[in-house]
Amino acid sequence: MTKANSGFVADSGVQAHSAGSDFPITHYSVGGYPRIENDAFWVVCHPAGTKRWCFSAGARDAIIANFKEADEMTKGIDFNVISERIAFEFALLAIDKGNHFKGNLFEDNKRVGW
Repeated sequence: MTKANSGFVADSGVQAHSAGSDFPITHYSVGGYPRIENDAFWVVCHPAGTKRWCFSAGARDAIIANFKEADEMTKGIDFNVISERIAFEFALLAIDKGNHFKGNLFEDNKRVGW
C-alpha cells in the first residue's frame, strides 16, 4: 500500500499533480462559473477554516495572494499556544490594513445561508 499512497502531498490526501501552486489554499465556484450575468461566486478557503468569497477571478486571485502571504506569516507559530485559525486571522488582518482587497466574509453571503 505504500506505493499507492506515495503521490500525496504530506498527509492531505491530495495528489501532488492536483495540488497546484496555491495549495493548501483552495478555491471553488458556487453556482457555475462566476460571471456578471449570473449569481455564481468564488470561494477561497484556508485549511485553518477561514473563507472569503467574491464575484471576479481577479478578486479571487487577490484573496489567494493575501491568504498565501498570511499563511507565510504564521510559519513557526506554536499552534498549541494560539490556534491556527486565530493566528491566520490576525495575519490576514495585518495584511488587510495595507488596503489589499480582503474578500467578502463568507458568513455575510446570503446565497449560502447559515
